[in-house]
Amino acid sequence: MKIVLLAKECKESKDIATYLVDRGNVVFYTNQRLPIEELRKADIGISWFYHHILKQEELDAVRLGILNNHPGYLPWGRGANPNIWPIARHFPAGVTLHYMAAKVDEGPIVAQKQVEIEAIDTSKTLYAKL
Repeated sequence: MKIVLLAKECKESKDIATYLVDRGNVVFYTNQRLPIEELRKADIGISWFYHHILKQEELDAVRLGILNNHPGYLPWGRGANPNIWPIARHFPAGVTLHYMAAKVDEGPIVAQKQVEIEAIDTSKTLYAKL
């Protein structure tokens, strides 16, 4: 399978790319925007702390869509810094795997897991849990 891994440059991203390649997948790994022609080569995409908002035509270019790992419990905690809102607004905390859509963090949800907030948690400790 041809996978485009849209991810920030970090050890975890490289570990994900290695894991996918070791299982026989062809992986395009980048933290930059890709031209539509490159996205069309992928069967599926994975977004891992990717900092670019994709346009609908970019999302549509990947045959099976792009999955996003979001460190917020959707529909609460959309957008950046979802570790702050559970503490500031008493929203549920957790992580969500969902398909990307043109509106940020609005695509169909595949899986979610709630994370308990403890009285001693700060946005930094909650981020580490997420």
